[in-house]
Amino acid sequence: MKASTIAAGFVLSGIAGWTIENVKRGPTFSKAFNGAKVPFLPVYAVGGAAVLLLLPTVAPLPIWQRFIIYGAVATAVEATAGFVDRLDGDIPSWDYDGSIVDLRYSALWAVGALLVEQLALIVASKEG
Repeated sequence: MKASTIAAGFVLSGIAGWTIENVKRGPTFSKAFNGAKVPFLPVYAVGGAAVLLLLPTVAPLPIWQRFIIYGAVATAVEATAGFVDRLDGDIPSWDYDGSIVDLRYSALWAVGALLVEQLALIVASKEG
């Protein structure tokens, strides 16, 4: 996969994440990211880039295995970002009743990763 495709996936995933969070959480989200001037969430961007980096390795696997791998990787990205987010002692950007991850969301992240994967495969097929 071309570096430009991974970079585009990084940017588009960050914008998509910001959009999803605004639709899902509305005004609550805006308060959590008070002062954010760019419609972009790095945790979603890193997750999208991780999918694209993994794609050449996991593409031959059955969908259920890719689902598990993507869910685990996305949850690890969220856990790492949540840990780093809390290092400054400020109000956390997200909180699942005191936890930095909610395993119920892992399946949602895996579905999102499969969508990113399919879009990337369409783009890659056109890149030739």
